[in-house]
Amino acid sequence: MNYTNLNRLVSQTHSILNDLVHKAMSETPQKRLSALLNEDPAIMERRSALAKRLELYRSAQAEIDTVAWSK
Repeated sequence: MNYTNLNRLVSQTHSILNDLVHKAMSETPQKRLSALLNEDPAIMERRSALAKRLELYRSAQAEIDTVAWSK
């Protein structure tokens, strides 16, 4: 196995493991995640509020784009 193939294999493995970790973290309940991170509850609450706000902004942007492209 040459260096290029090994590098590609390591890169693919890293990507797969990274995806698995992100999936596991996204499925972890917020309280458990906070305990795992040993994070201040106020910071965790703020993070949750900001995530909801970001989702609303993204939704609004998608709606604006839909209306703009329909004209």
